[in-house]
Amino acid sequence: MVILILQTYVASTSPCRHPDKRKLGKIKIEFLKNRSTIYSDSFNMLYINEKKNYYQIDDKFKSQRIMHISWLNKNCPKYDYENPCPHYFALDVDDNRIPKVLLQAKCRCSECLQKDGNRPKHHDQTGLGCREIYHYSVVMRATKCSDDGEMLFEEVYEPISVGCACKRPKRITMSNDSIENRIN
Repeated sequence: MVILILQTYVASTSPCRHPDKRKLGKIKIEFLKNRSTIYSDSFNMLYINEKKNYYQIDDKFKSQRIMHISWLNKNCPKYDYENPCPHYFALDVDDNRIPKVLLQAKCRCSECLQKDGNRPKHHDQTGLGCREIYHYSVVMRATKCSDDGEMLFEEVYEPISVGCACKRPKRITMSNDSIENRIN
């Protein structure tokens, strides 16, 4: 019921309409046919500057929803002998992407675990925490509308979270000059 409501909402707010089922089927078949290669998907990274990525796509063509799988444990354990940043998987559903459903890893903990069950000392000072690790995969995504109002699809690099690791957050540094220029 909830999914139906979300799909209705997305469809009513989208800038253009989906292609009919027959045409969308052809797009899917063509995409899958082009993916059949002896090389790993990772070889697509050689051409990363030749294709759009997820962050370059207008938000009106994204209908992404994360659906948690109820039977998977999402709580942070006291300790984990195998992994300082355990994760679980959730479904990433987007009506404007082929494939429509992807699995995404989500971190179960915000802080890194140690084998003895303690959190690292001085966590706040080091900034270490559990962060998602991404692999970029090629998908078909609606990127614009045709003149007759139908969504047009093209290959796009999309980030897929494949696990979690203990690392520092990205830091952005600015000089005082750039801050003053933004204020004035």
